[in-house]
Amino acid sequence: MNEIPDAADIILTVRDFLARIGPLLAKGAKFEAQVATYLLDIVHRELPAPVQGSDELELCRKIRAGACDSEWNALLRSQLAEAIARVRIVRPGYLGNEISRP
Repeated sequence: MNEIPDAADIILTVRDFLARIGPLLAKGAKFEAQVATYLLDIVHRELPAPVQGSDELELCRKIRAGACDSEWNALLRSQLAEAIARVRIVRPGYLGNEISRP
């Protein structure tokens, strides 16, 4: 699975940052941050849909077919651990100590 943020992730991160700091800025800069946020929303909508990896597609097929029902808890634990690992790469410290390392 891809652990490097793609263009859509980067655009959303910058957009969220601007949305957070915009209200703290002076009038002119505040307006410019709002415009930039709006433009990033447009760019994000215009990006092509991401293509899922073959492993992800296969897992989705198995789940839909009920092939994972007997190992559901283990599957959820592994997917959660993978999601936590991805967040720790992209946003170190974001999860804090609330979530232990897998």
